Amino acid sequence: MRNEYYQELTESRVYLKLRSNAYHYDIPPLSYDEISDIVRKPVQAAGLMYEMDPVNHISLDTYLINKAQSIHVSLPILQYTLSELYNNCEGKLLNYSVYRSNGGMEGVLSKMAEKTYQELPIASQLKFEELLHNLIQINPDSKNSVSSKKAAIKQFDNDDFQNIIVTFTDKRLFQTEWVNNESYLSITHDILISHWQRLRDWVNKNTKLLNSQHEIKTATNNWLHHEKSDDFLLNAEIPINSANVVKQNNHIKLTTCLLYTSDAADDLLCV
Repeated sequence: MRNEYYQELTESRVYLKLRSNAYHYDIPPLSYDEISDIVRKPVQAAGLMYEMDPVNHISLDTYLINKAQSIHVSLPILQYTLSELYNNCEGKLLNYSVYRSNGGMEGVLSKMAEKTYQELPIASQLKFEELLHNLIQINPDSKNSVSSKKAAIKQFDNDDFQNIIVTFTDKRLFQTEWVNNESYLSITHDILISHWQRLRDWVNKNTKLLNSQHEIKTATNNWLHHEKSDDFLLNAEIPINSANVVKQNNHIKLTTCLLYTSDAADDLLCV
């Protein structure tokens, strides 16, 4: 059972009764050996073979296995990559040129994401960017880059949001995680943010807002760490401007409150 359905199921008394007398198994990510079997065995069974790179002497199957494990690729994306190689093979040879022409595994991932997006109803597409405000952040370790972040699924109660979440998790482009009896959503691969043109354009358009969110999150954590001391309220022009940028954007789901001061009056910001 996938994480995104678990919360709803726990509300069923029938399920809870069944679970009390059953075993629970968590399925781990694909291992190296499992990825090897997925990449090699169907090709062997079909009488096909992978090309050997004449320069570095690494066969394409070995390259794909190592790549898939290094970026923790999900099964549907690996499947999609192998299908592209098979559909464009030359005779009985699955070759590097097809893989590279698709932009590698990152390119395949981006194409899959765009195809999934285009299949959404127009109403859901219009909600997609709003969802991104809660799934992408300035990287805490480097202000020059962005990364995925988790968001509680329960806040996205609109049907169009739910349609996006179900569609993208079915393709393993989004993932869910069960934390403290609550289901959280995130983008499965950070490489999707850096390689899918739609997300790259969104990040470029929203850089100022993302930086403001990062500044306010840092200030809020600092304020909470110091037990909400008045000494750590926002009272300088730059952080207050950042607070106002965040507060004026109604696409951002806000939770933790931070009091900040201005010349006019005290105000309350939730981040």
